[in-house]
Amino acid sequence: VDMASSQPHGQSGQGDVSTNGNPSHHGSAGLSVSGCSLVRSVDPAEGPALCVQHFNSDVCSVVTYVTQSGGLHGWDLRCAQEAFRLPLRPELGRATCMTVAPDRHWLGLGTSSGHIAVWDVRYHTLSALWRHSSRMAIQRLACCRSLGTNSSGEGAGAGIRAAEGEYLFVAAGSNEAAVWGLPQGGE
Repeated sequence: VDMASSQPHGQSGQGDVSTNGNPSHHGSAGLSVSGCSLVRSVDPAEGPALCVQHFNSDVCSVVTYVTQSGGLHGWDLRCAQEAFRLPLRPELGRATCMTVAPDRHWLGLGTSSGHIAVWDVRYHTLSALWRHSSRMAIQRLACCRSLGTNSSGEGAGAGIRAAEGEYLFVAAGSNEAAVWGLPQGGE
């Protein structure tokens, strides 16, 4: 990404940009994004990218995306190569949304036919496959580590028992929401 100063060229102060694109002073006041770089081009035979997410781990920085033909891809930005490609079966519908777990070990993928696929990216396997009771498109997915507890030891949400692990929140159908609990490790 190219950075440019919003101040006229030649003025000194915080936010000036040196000729090599690195800020000459600490801080980001006066900086704005003025360009971009092509990182990866999707094969036209796979169709457009429908969902895009990014995550960092100790050993990689991965952009994940799902194509219209159903391929779930991971592109490692550090070594500029494909980290994984996981197929999405056509009978599950086309991808509508995606989320990355806080521990970065799994990806949740919602489809147009109401399926929720949970992929373990460490082992490149489909760990869980559910279908929302409405059988309507999954509109949004979100996840969090735990819901916490209130003073009585119950989960923070109404009627949700506190448990270790992560939770997958799902919006689907006609104003419907659901929560799935994943045991520790996303298994």
